[in-house]
Amino acid sequence: TLSDLLHESDNPIVIYCGSEHCEDSTLLAGHLQAKGISTKRLVIYKGGWLEWARNRGAIATGPANP
Repeated sequence: TLSDLLHESDNPIVIYCGSEHCEDSTLLAGHLQAKGISTKRLVIYKGGWLEWARNRGAIATGPANP
């Protein structure tokens, strides 16, 4: 499950929105903290998705959930 994946590693979790003006990443970070994810692992990328992709940040994809 996603919960298992989030809790079984010490790797950082990078959270970003569609743009630098979006607050969803901050809301998600709060939700993950409430679920027990250490704040030391949570990184909010303020530049948003477009800047992340433009700077060639790592992108993981998987099958869509119906």
